[in-house]
Amino acid sequence: MKEDLRITKSKRDLRNAMMSLLKTHTFDSITVKEICDVALINRMTFYKHYEDKYDLFNDTVRFTINTIKQSVMDEIKPQDMFSQPAKFCTTIVSLCLDECVTRKELLQRLVQQDNPLVSQIIFESVQESVMEFLKMLDALLESKYPLELVSNFITGGASHAIYYWLCHPNSYSREKFISACEDCFTQIMESRIFFRRTLPPENH
Repeated sequence: MKEDLRITKSKRDLRNAMMSLLKTHTFDSITVKEICDVALINRMTFYKHYEDKYDLFNDTVRFTINTIKQSVMDEIKPQDMFSQPAKFCTTIVSLCLDECVTRKELLQRLVQQDNPLVSQIIFESVQESVMEFLKMLDALLESKYPLELVSNFITGGASHAIYYWLCHPNSYSREKFISACEDCFTQIMESRIFFRRTLPPENH
């Protein structure tokens, strides 16, 4: 059942208030009253939707993950899965990176607080797209290992690379980062690390 528009708006305003406060406050120091004041929502309405600030924070994280995932899925081209598999994987990483950059201030604030949820946000944002890709590739190349294991291996590497770049944005340019990712994925696709067969030459 579709959520009532007023509820959707209230939750949106509370999430935005949380993200705004995280730019200048540690999570532990933020109070429900401050969140309500910024969102222009009374405490009674807050507690209709969330048990406490932790519940709101979890919803904010989940909403961020789903927003990034949807943005990535809307932009990727399924036909590239087989014609240009390395480019397809790189596109997922590139799009996820761009989405994370738009939320860079929030994510870096969480990084400064040593919050493991940043890694979770990035990982889950990448994982679904990678898993769908691997399912289709498995039918053609036959995976040597359970797809969940392969997906976690590839997603883990990609998400940690994105996390590192967000923490060290001046280490090298976005273009160099993306180029390195594409080269890495190309090497994987041209080998038999995960699959029993390799793609035909015309697909490289």
